[in-house]
Amino acid sequence: MLSMKLIGGCLLIITGYGVGFRRVRLQEMRLETLNQLERMLARIRDEIQYRGIPLEEIRQLLLTLGGFEALHLDEYPALKDLKLPLVLAKNQRDVLEQVFQTLGQRTSQESTVQLDYYRQLCLEFAEEERKQLVSAKHLYRQIGVCAGLAVALLLL
Repeated sequence: MLSMKLIGGCLLIITGYGVGFRRVRLQEMRLETLNQLERMLARIRDEIQYRGIPLEEIRQLLLTLGGFEALHLDEYPALKDLKLPLVLAKNQRDVLEQVFQTLGQRTSQESTVQLDYYRQLCLEFAEEERKQLVSAKHLYRQIGVCAGLAVALLLL
């Protein structure tokens, strides 16, 4: 009977650690998505400003270059239809998706200014995520283990 409780307690501790690990991984994915989005906005801006090519060609170029896998560009027929992944927080998605909705409706000069603005927002969101990730790496796993240990002790 005691050995079953010990095994159950160990499983709870491991589960707690796994939950903490998953939360850290989610924040890492959010940071990577923001980094890819920032690079993509910079590339779109450069293509509009220096080459003046249409958005569909820019989309094809981005797909060809790669490095934007977290954004799932291949799932959308046009950049203006792009929906950001759910890994991003709702407030981040709501703000950053606006750039794609108006893409192509302004002059190239206005578009580059707008893209710079959203790129800066993206950098700010990424910096915020980076700070949270540092503390999350220390906290989530330890909290998970402690929660699992507490539940295991209650069951004993």
